[in-house]
Amino acid sequence: SKESSFINMAAGANEE
Repeated sequence: SKESSFINMAAGANEE
């Protein structure tokens, strides 16, 4: 779903 894509992006940025 779209939400999954958005959340995935936030998680990747948080990984830093």
